[in-house]
Amino acid sequence: MNKLRCVNTKFWEDPFVEELNATEKLIFLYLLTNPKTNLLGIYEISKKRISFDTGVAERVVEEALNKFAKEKKVYYIESYVILVNWLKNQNLNKNMKVAIVKEFNELPINLKNKLFGNGSGTVREGLGNGSGTVTEWFGMIKERLGKIEIEIEIEDENENEKENENENESKNYLLAFDEFRKLYPGTKRGLQTEFKNFVKKHKDWRDILPLLKQRLEYQIQARRVRAERKLFVPEWKNLQTWINQRCWEDKINIDSS
Repeated sequence: MNKLRCVNTKFWEDPFVEELNATEKLIFLYLLTNPKTNLLGIYEISKKRISFDTGVAERVVEEALNKFAKEKKVYYIESYVILVNWLKNQNLNKNMKVAIVKEFNELPINLKNKLFGNGSGTVREGLGNGSGTVTEWFGMIKERLGKIEIEIEIEDENENEKENENENESKNYLLAFDEFRKLYPGTKRGLQTEFKNFVKKHKDWRDILPLLKQRLEYQIQARRVRAERKLFVPEWKNLQTWINQRCWEDKINIDSS
């Protein structure tokens, strides 16, 4: 599967990168952008694959990885690359956060145990306090993962609240519509759907609905007067058409045919 990986141009101005030689820069950039990378910044890849893709001898790759580890930028543990600052530099939406949690939970237990001191299968358990095995090197990853899971919960709560608000809003305008529908003398085909569409187009429907009622009452009275005066009385269109074609704006002359 193709992935989009964007590298900030400030990459080349980073003091750490500036001190690397050309080969080390290539390897470091490869670790950020190769096909095995993921949103978590912890992924499995062999040194042989790194060597093959970059054209750099495996011995040189290993030397570069050791250097990156000394600088606390990248660690290579049990064939897994750990990009220490990866999560800190990501701008994440909710789906990405969920994917990150999933990727973490799918890591081998022994790797999570080495990183965070607890060989559990979930983020929160995996971020437990391990005696002596949780180091400052992985503090950034540990903290960011914990925040991500909390952010997901908060976003879920906000979405549920919004859904409830939308549901209440829907009930409100359907109740208003039922009241309006009872007043309409014509055919009531397709009302509910058409009224939903109407209020979606008109965010100020609460202000418009009284106007619709006023116009409907006017048209009912105008037709009654024309009938009393033996004048032609226009037929009512079905309510769907009346709303959709804005027939509520029609004026009915009560003095002539």
